Amino acid sequence: MTYNDQAITDVLFKQANQVLDASKGKVSSTSITSTNISTDNGTNTATFTVSVQRNGQPYNVHLELKQEGNNWKIVNLDNI
Repeated sequence: MTYNDQAITDVLFKQANQVLDASKGKVSSTSITSTNISTDNGTNTATFTVSVQRNGQPYNVHLELKQEGNNWKIVNLDNI
C-alpha cells in the first residue's frame, strides 16, 4: 500500500490513524461519494472517493483497490 506515494505497512497505517485521532479527533462519519470499478487485462481495480468527517470538518480520501484472488486490497490512498 502507498500513502502519498510512500510505501506503508498495515501497522504504520494504524499508527498514523491513531496519531490523527489524537490530534484532529476521531472520525465521526464517512460516506462513499464516488466509485469506479474496471477490468483491464484481467485485473480488477476500483477507485473510491470517501468523504470523511473529523470534528465537524469534512475532507475527501481517494482510495485505489486491486483484486487479488477473492480479496480486495488497498494499493494507494491520498489521505486518512
